[in-house]
Amino acid sequence: MNQCVAITYKENSSYPTAKYSYNPSVKYPEYPFGNQIAQEENYVYDMVRSTLYKMGYDRENYGTKNWNPLKEVIKERDTVLLKPNWVMHFNKALDNQSDLSALVTHPSVVRAIVDYVFIALHGSGRIYVADAPMQECNIDIMFDRSGYRTLFDFWDKNISGIEIRDLRHYSTVIDNNVILDKKNNDYNEPVVVDLKSKSYHCMSKNENKKYKVSQYLEKNTQTYHNENHHEYAVNKLALEADVIINIPKPKCHRLAGMTAALKNMVGIIYDKDCLPHRKIGSPKEGGDAYKESNIFKRFMEAADEKKTESSLKEAYSKAKVYSFFEKVFYVLGSMMTHDKSRVGGWYGNDTIWRTILDLNTIINYADKNGNIHDTIQRKIVTIGDMVLCGQKNGPVKPTPKKLGMIMMSENSYDFDSAMCKIMGFDYTLIRYISEYAKEKEDSINVIFNDETTKLSAFDVTDSWKFEPHDMWKEYES
Repeated sequence: MNQCVAITYKENSSYPTAKYSYNPSVKYPEYPFGNQIAQEENYVYDMVRSTLYKMGYDRENYGTKNWNPLKEVIKERDTVLLKPNWVMHFNKALDNQSDLSALVTHPSVVRAIVDYVFIALHGSGRIYVADAPMQECNIDIMFDRSGYRTLFDFWDKNISGIEIRDLRHYSTVIDNNVILDKKNNDYNEPVVVDLKSKSYHCMSKNENKKYKVSQYLEKNTQTYHNENHHEYAVNKLALEADVIINIPKPKCHRLAGMTAALKNMVGIIYDKDCLPHRKIGSPKEGGDAYKESNIFKRFMEAADEKKTESSLKEAYSKAKVYSFFEKVFYVLGSMMTHDKSRVGGWYGNDTIWRTILDLNTIINYADKNGNIHDTIQRKIVTIGDMVLCGQKNGPVKPTPKKLGMIMMSENSYDFDSAMCKIMGFDYTLIRYISEYAKEKEDSINVIFNDETTKLSAFDVTDSWKFEPHDMWKEYES
């Protein structure tokens, strides 16, 4: 495994329109689709191609029709899963909520990567493009708004057999925080993986096991995570993959501080009630749902649970009443404590980073049947869409942050360490990479355009730095 991060940076780059199906604007020697060339500049395709070259892939054939950069990652007949970030179908941070450019992985990035996967497979194997977005994400609307429909039409005409999958067990319709409808994805199957003592949740000295996920019943999460086991219901498709190409859209994150390669693996989950996001209560009570506790915060949590229970029983009027009181209790509790944090959305969250690392243990070391091994079971590479990222109140209300980069690594920890530095955040504050980043900073090579340096010496300009989430500003300052 190359311990390096390759970055292609074009300050004035932008995403292409869907007019030419995200075709390249240059007919490269290896390009497999004849004269289907865009009549507008496609910076993204050029940047993905350049980043593959920077990684040193198939250098001897570069510039010829035989250049096959991913042959070192993908073998013929492999099953390849491309894992973009399809988190939500609207962005409430913007006046135009349909603008998803800072929210989801742009289809032009996925298009360029799939072209090289297609070259590597030589007509064999299987290609999946899949994610498990948030439960309330309307994936069809997201595809329409973000431009994925044009990409799917191109694949239908040029690459047979690409499968687009929603990895969720079910999706929901939510209005005013109340679940109003539920749609099952019957084509999905789970594999339950028990990490047992290898779970990072076992390494917590906190005896509070009251794990919670918003919009799911607490008792369901307790069946997955308790004194006897730590289980995750992973979509079977993720574990069947020989190769996973992780394509995150880096953003600030209210629970984890930032989201990039490692956090993007939340999207391999089948049932999200198995994902501990927080623990009930404040740190003084062994929880991390909010900073300061009082009776109204506890009432808020109780109302939240009753709201979810009523929604799932289709008692919608009752659920709306509980939702109203949940908000009232939150306001009263915040006024009394001067603490606006809730649902684990603050820098003191001690749960989500453990869940993130558990999921990366699974995707690296679990075989197709969910058994954990000591050796890595599949290849994973990350190619980040950083032409436009999301700062401030991500992951679902990000403000666009232009970087003009495509970044790649064979190691998710290396990728996130570099991303953390680009964002201008302190490694020690991002718990899921803190120890790794401090230890490896002097051994990770950063290939930036045509120069190579150690991550510790990599110069980050002020214009790249992100404004953190509102609930992390006190921590980051």
